[in-house]
Amino acid sequence: LMLAAGRSAGGPDIYEREITRALAAEDRDTEFHLFGTTAATFDSLGIAQENFIFHQLKPANRIISLMMTFPRICRELGIDFYHATFAPAPGRHTPYVFSHHCFSNFQHPEFYPWSVRLRLNALLKRGIRDARLVLCVSENVRELTVQKFDVDPARFRVIHHGVNPLFQARDADECRAWARERFSIVDPYVIVVGKLEKRKNLERTLEAFARFRAEVNEPIKLILVGKRTWHNDMLDAAIARHKLQQHVIETGYLHQEELNQLYAGALMCSFAS
Repeated sequence: LMLAAGRSAGGPDIYEREITRALAAEDRDTEFHLFGTTAATFDSLGIAQENFIFHQLKPANRIISLMMTFPRICRELGIDFYHATFAPAPGRHTPYVFSHHCFSNFQHPEFYPWSVRLRLNALLKRGIRDARLVLCVSENVRELTVQKFDVDPARFRVIHHGVNPLFQARDADECRAWARERFSIVDPYVIVVGKLEKRKNLERTLEAFARFRAEVNEPIKLILVGKRTWHNDMLDAAIARHKLQQHVIETGYLHQEELNQLYAGALMCSFAS
């Protein structure tokens, strides 16, 4: 597996970590090789099994390592195929399976800085075209991709995301007490989880929240869980425009144990992307 976990990078980070842990729990015989550019990637997995072998690629520059070091090691080890869990390595070499998470970079390129869009789109197009098998996280992603790129649908499979066993029903009052102590959240709250980017529809979410507060006339907070990326001005402007400075709380990136408690104590969850 070619990984980039350990960067607190949101969904892709969680996907890599959980699918690797699931493999480790199911299979103690097959030899798995895990590739990454930092020790943090492997530390985040928490796996200590003889059939899982870690390779830290050098140099630390991911692009250079994937273009030069990764193909060489694959040849030396006789790797049968690899799983590109987010984007394939540049160049043509070892056969691979590719996990295709999102279509927004093709459908809404305006949501991405040009430097990110050019690199990301080029790699994802390569995976869509060249992978022996493409794993799509939803039927919608599969259909949009097959239509846009006119590719053989037989190579595409829908494999929905799993559910971490951490996410179980919890006592809501206890979780609200924890939220008061951890984040000073004393009012009922609505939770939004994801990177704080324009493609997550945060402007419309903030507008809806402002209308909701006005209509119910109750002291309710909006909790934004996730990292800010490249749309900070948009977010600050939207909060100011709707006069929500005292009613929006940002927690930054949270680990799943904390996230579970925030979910359990929430009045509701908004997912508007």
